[in-house]
Amino acid sequence: AINSFFGGRNESFTHGLFTAKTGTAFLDIDLRSAYPIAMAICNDMNWENPIKRTYDRENTDNGKLHSEMFSYNELGFGYIHFKFPAGVVHPCIPVKSPDFNGLIFPREGTCFANISEMKLAMEMGAVITINEGGRVVVLQTGEKNSLFEAVKKLIKRRKSFAMQYGKKSGQALLYKLFANSLYGKMAQGIKGKKYINPANNNSEEASYSIITQPHYAAAITAMVRCLVSFSIHVCESAQLRVHSVTTDGFIVEGEPESTLRLLNDAVRKNFPFIFDALKEAFSDSESVFEVKHE
Repeated sequence: AINSFFGGRNESFTHGLFTAKTGTAFLDIDLRSAYPIAMAICNDMNWENPIKRTYDRENTDNGKLHSEMFSYNELGFGYIHFKFPAGVVHPCIPVKSPDFNGLIFPREGTCFANISEMKLAMEMGAVITINEGGRVVVLQTGEKNSLFEAVKKLIKRRKSFAMQYGKKSGQALLYKLFANSLYGKMAQGIKGKKYINPANNNSEEASYSIITQPHYAAAITAMVRCLVSFSIHVCESAQLRVHSVTTDGFIVEGEPESTLRLLNDAVRKNFPFIFDALKEAFSDSESVFEVKHE
């Protein structure tokens, strides 16, 4: 799980000056409450029987995986080799760059990966095989989701304060911070990152928090990457040019209403649990996306 934990997708696909075509605009589109909503997949672990199923080179066709083996809202990871078709413009499997501190998304490679991104890759046409000596593990979870229950309470308090004091009020922003911090605290200490301790001005390595959970942290950030990668693929397939992606949002050239309708229809078909989570948290499941700037 630790080896399958990566940060957000941040890339620029174009550079220079651009003018939108007649009838279109440059849309800065974000996933709504991306990280809190992604916690909807983090059902409570069954610690007495934590592994639901495994795949290796012996119980598969020489390690070859198929998308129907997995669901997008399952938790799991593995050590794989992947290869995308040449026609895929923006592959979706993250690999740690050997040259700089960041992620790259090559057409072929070997890495640890989460099953949400494996499934998306295979549905984009990639061939994925389990590496020699490796395996893919799917975790066993129950029906209850204690984490998302807590997130829903925080989101509802934030919504209440936003209505009472304003969206940018201190009260509303504080509860937004609480909701977003849950993911951060679950990821704390996983990669040995350092920070400046203001008490002594020394650089120290972050320790685990009381709720550090590598498997949840890896699944949450993978789901956010998976959703933006899927959205980019949908846009490119519809001949809508995507210029950049930043963690939970991207810039695309298109007509606002039809572009949002295209994206929401695609997510509703492939990730219906995201709409369910939005409805639970916000009493609103009309759109997974919001246009920040146009």
